[in-house]
Amino acid sequence: MLMEARKMKIELGSVSCLSVGQDGGEDDYETEAELVPCFMEALHVFETMRAFVYGHDITEIHFSLVWFYRLGSPCKDNDGCDITDKFVDMSLPMQFYHRASSRLCCYINVSHDPKCKKLLPDPLSYPLTQPKYTLVIELRDVLIHPDWTFKGWRFKKRPGVDRFLKKVAAPMFEIVIFTSDDGSVAFPVLDQLDPKGFITYRLARDVACQLEGHCVKDLRYLNRDLSRVIVVDCNKDSVRLQPRNLLLLSPWKGNDNDQTLDNLANFLRKIASEQVEDVRDVLSFYSQYKEPLQELKNIIHFQRKSYQDKEQIKENTSVSEIEDCFKRFVKRDDIDIILINQNVAEMIRHVIDSHTQPLPAILEIPSKDHPYDASKDSILRRARGMFNPEDLK
Repeated sequence: MLMEARKMKIELGSVSCLSVGQDGGEDDYETEAELVPCFMEALHVFETMRAFVYGHDITEIHFSLVWFYRLGSPCKDNDGCDITDKFVDMSLPMQFYHRASSRLCCYINVSHDPKCKKLLPDPLSYPLTQPKYTLVIELRDVLIHPDWTFKGWRFKKRPGVDRFLKKVAAPMFEIVIFTSDDGSVAFPVLDQLDPKGFITYRLARDVACQLEGHCVKDLRYLNRDLSRVIVVDCNKDSVRLQPRNLLLLSPWKGNDNDQTLDNLANFLRKIASEQVEDVRDVLSFYSQYKEPLQELKNIIHFQRKSYQDKEQIKENTSVSEIEDCFKRFVKRDDIDIILINQNVAEMIRHVIDSHTQPLPAILEIPSKDHPYDASKDSILRRARGMFNPEDLK
């Protein structure tokens, strides 16, 4: 390298003298004296950098060899002797390779699997009451949102959190906070968020799995029947192993006018009140919508509006009351008259005699003992003799 530098120095000096000498000036040697030291300084820097890179590469190779040796060495007993394993009959390089591979795979599996295979204790037994459903909720961007102010970071509470926890708490739901945050950060926040103790259990990042760089909550280790587990989260990758248990919400970013938790409470209470046997069927239906809670709200609104156009007839309704009911709604074709008992249907049949005008109302007779069959019910097609012809026009 030194010979190359000297050669480049001579060539550089010659070119400098020739180029400047053509002008006949006396600055030839001054120009050469300025350029050559600058070049040598740059050359010295380059040599230093190359030596550092080579040294860094050698260090990495040395570290890799030491790491491979330590990872592939056989285990020792208390006396310091090698323990015989299944790789002892292989050649020495293959022994080290297979031991290192086996231990590395074991390390990866340990980092992926949760530390505990049973995240929650066994369900409560009699005389204590165990809620039928388990509600697993993410903390960040579902119940709270980290917010920066001039005083530093703070956690902003989502509107309606207190009402939400109170509405869905036991005995309706067993509430479990399962957050992707570290427990040292999340648990002090939960102490302030839930002073009344509506939250039954708390789980943090350290008991979750790590898959492809994501913190994944494996519900198999919850020690609960998955047909009765509802997970509320804003990240679908968090429940990628059991997506049918997920109710996906949009992340809350601090909007003060948010009403999601109120709608969510109504949705959960509806599931609990109807005693749904497998919540995954319900969640799968609503997961097809971008905003499942808004879709549920629309469905409930439609059902309420439809219910206003129905008249329910009780079992102890008298004949005169049934006649009044028909007279009140017979002129409207948007009214459903629901008969909830087979005896009421028989009363209607006794009231109707010989009129040939169709009745513009639907009569439904749901009954366990007498399943309703519209094709066999003549009341759907005719109402005879109950009203004057003028009443049916």
